Amino acid sequence: MQLCYLAVSKTKFLGKGIDRKKLSQNIFVIEVKSVLSLPSQHWGWPVAPQSKFADRLDGMPEGIYQVLGKRFDIYPTEQYLNWLCEKILGVYLQQVWFKPEKFCQCPFFELFYLPKYDGCIGPITSQKLVRDFQTWASTIDDREFSISFYQSLRKAFEIASDSGFIIFYYG
Repeated sequence: MQLCYLAVSKTKFLGKGIDRKKLSQNIFVIEVKSVLSLPSQHWGWPVAPQSKFADRLDGMPEGIYQVLGKRFDIYPTEQYLNWLCEKILGVYLQQVWFKPEKFCQCPFFELFYLPKYDGCIGPITSQKLVRDFQTWASTIDDREFSISFYQSLRKAFEIASDSGFIIFYYG
């Protein structure tokens, strides 16, 4: 299983509890929840309570949304996220997970501290992460192996910041 991010823009709330099968097949819809599934541990890492991630929806209701704008997929590896965490914060990703209160004001915190299985990030949090990407871009050397991931993640959050979401899941 691989970590997948789907970035979408210009979404329209259709409602909660809608049977997606009854919607027209000509429209693209997504399900938005703060956390879609939540085990107690994932690969030995602690998993935070769902309430820790509800604010990541930025006040947008959980439910079914029609996507009217762009869609963009990215498949960041945990290795890449760990590299970025080390580059920006100087610590391993796992350290953020075990002591989130220590890092909650740091750049990229919302990217590093995610539910380990799946969930969503709304447009305001995406805008904050776009600012982090802009601020820290000069520290990422274009010779480094992960520059394309950095640029792709930035693009994904730019798309989601336009009335959209980042939906992440293991697939």
